[in-house]
Amino acid sequence: MPTYQKQALSGSTDGRPIPITVTTPGGTGTLIHTATSASAENEYDEIWVWATNIDETAVELGVEFGGVADGDHIHINVPGLGAGPLLVIPGIPLQNGLVCRATASVASDVNVFGYINRVIT
Repeated sequence: MPTYQKQALSGSTDGRPIPITVTTPGGTGTLIHTATSASAENEYDEIWVWATNIDETAVELGVEFGGVADGDHIHINVPGLGAGPLLVIPGIPLQNGLVCRATASVASDVNVFGYINRVIT
């Protein structure tokens, strides 16, 4: 039976939202989470992240999962103020010390928050 341990994102201070301040993609984005250093298939971090936009205009959010190659990132359009939290990382597994980072088309307009489930099967 798998065990789950809920933890704050490592890029967060005390579970608080993380403002995305970096606008240039390429591996230097704002830290969201550094995954477990485990490399076995049975241990990983399941990442859950929501985004909010504090501006009235939509902002593009880029999320990198351990790298900057085409297959390592996603882009999400975060609607303007009043749209509410938007699920942007729906439980994607990451391990082996890989780092999840984010950039935004406008600095400090998008905040992300969430948690990880450390899973051991």
